[in-house]
Amino acid sequence: MLQIISGKFFKTEDRYKFDGKGITYSNYSWIEPIKTCVAALEPVDTYVPVSSYVISYINQIEKDKEGRPGTVRVGDAEIRRQFELLCIFGLKAYFDNKRIDVEANCRSIQPYFSWQAPSSYVRRFFDSQIWGGKDGAENFKKFVNKVIGQPRLKYKAIIRCLHNFAHALQLVCYNLDLSYSILVYCLESLAQEFDDFKPKWTDYDPDIRDKLDSELCKVDIDIADNIKMILSNSQNLKLQQRFRNFVCNHTNPNYFIDEAEKVENPLRKSEMERVLKNAYLLRSRYVHNLKQIIRQLEIPQIAAGDVFHWENEPYLTINGLIRLTHHVITNFIWRQEYLEHEEYDWKKDLPGIYTLAVAPQIWIGKHENFEPSTANKRFSGFLQNLQDAISNTGSLTDLDKLLEKYESLIPNAKKKDKLSMLAVYCLYNNFIVPTEKRPNYDKFLSKHQHSLDECCIEMLITRLPLNQEWPWDIEECVEQYNNYLQNKFSKNSLSIPTKIEICLIIEIANNYLRIKKIREYKEWLRRASLESAGKPEIQKLINESIQKNIEIDYNQVLKAN
Repeated sequence: MLQIISGKFFKTEDRYKFDGKGITYSNYSWIEPIKTCVAALEPVDTYVPVSSYVISYINQIEKDKEGRPGTVRVGDAEIRRQFELLCIFGLKAYFDNKRIDVEANCRSIQPYFSWQAPSSYVRRFFDSQIWGGKDGAENFKKFVNKVIGQPRLKYKAIIRCLHNFAHALQLVCYNLDLSYSILVYCLESLAQEFDDFKPKWTDYDPDIRDKLDSELCKVDIDIADNIKMILSNSQNLKLQQRFRNFVCNHTNPNYFIDEAEKVENPLRKSEMERVLKNAYLLRSRYVHNLKQIIRQLEIPQIAAGDVFHWENEPYLTINGLIRLTHHVITNFIWRQEYLEHEEYDWKKDLPGIYTLAVAPQIWIGKHENFEPSTANKRFSGFLQNLQDAISNTGSLTDLDKLLEKYESLIPNAKKKDKLSMLAVYCLYNNFIVPTEKRPNYDKFLSKHQHSLDECCIEMLITRLPLNQEWPWDIEECVEQYNNYLQNKFSKNSLSIPTKIEICLIIEIANNYLRIKKIREYKEWLRRASLESAGKPEIQKLINESIQKNIEIDYNQVLKAN
């Protein structure tokens, strides 16, 4: 939101403008206002343990060019928080809109708890008081301008990183393991989104690689090369090596020279690859097994330095990882292009805007520009509409124009699309009032009787609401349902509404009962009960049927609450 109010996405000067203000507190003290391109940090009282500032800005939104009512003002809380994130990172100090949090995190001692003060683990950010200066203020202005000038997708990625960087700082004295892991996530996310890394065989774990090389030399060289390529492209190797490469590529020599002055036990260039590998390993052990980072890293005297050596392995301390993360993210930002203006649909990024599926009754009847390739989706929407109508929670949408189009498309449609269209055509004409049925719909269906008689998930569903028993072998029906389950969560697969799917499972059980396979009957009813989670009325009906070994009328299921 902070980038949106900069105006870089707006095409006109016709805008709603409001003065915005918010309060923030910090251990950073500077007497003069710091005016950036999007907001100003105005001191209220400084040179005290906790300084207070006013964040002032212009919350502006471009007016709708068509003159339609639109958003006037939104996102003040997000604007202020994003500016606070820039302050934390750019001024290397702690900022928060709660004074008590600044006091707690920037204390020099902790008299009431056994936890160490955050300043025991992290240099600069949690100092009890940080004195500002003109050079720092000017550099901060340039930093904010550079971040706001990023292409939108990169800006959003940077803000996510700064958000998590701030969270890692907040967690230092509460959960050092999680704080450590979050910092690795920050760098890993940038590496995955904005790096063109391609793994090589030499990136593979040396111990495993040597063993594989000794075996691969026994096979044809082309086959060996193909195996190496497959192994090199393994997801785990790519993620880990991409992380290490990204960090190394965004670390300047200055990190080991000027920035290393007065740093206790600073990271050396020769240790870089190894400490990154170990940092990634510590993060993975915590994420997958909740294993703590090396216990010695929790000792403040050790944490004060950059690197701790244990059993001939170098490990970054939390302080060292924060220093490295700050350096890498800073370099990443400064290496990016600057865009003063950008074509971007900014409205979808306004706070409170969410993307949700439109109710099927709104779109299933639209016949304009219908393509048979979307028939499966249309069938899914119609089933939901039909389920609501049977349950008396909705009414059938008028599909007359759509079905008229179906009549011309079905004869030449692909098999899968044809089945979906025929299912809708058949069900709609059987549930709509007689006067609204398609002319000669029964003659049209008779021309495609072969498709209607095919054992497939579409026709299994179609016969359920019509109270028509399945004419197919039950094992064949089960196979079709299992095939549906295998692809149930694919993007373009058929989506069966909950109650109709429960009815489908119940009808499988009923079929087993008819051929006196009681074990299978009860097994499928128990399955239907598990699929009826949150529907006690249906579950009660199923349990009673299991006890009595009787068929279930699935019309009761469709009408149940």
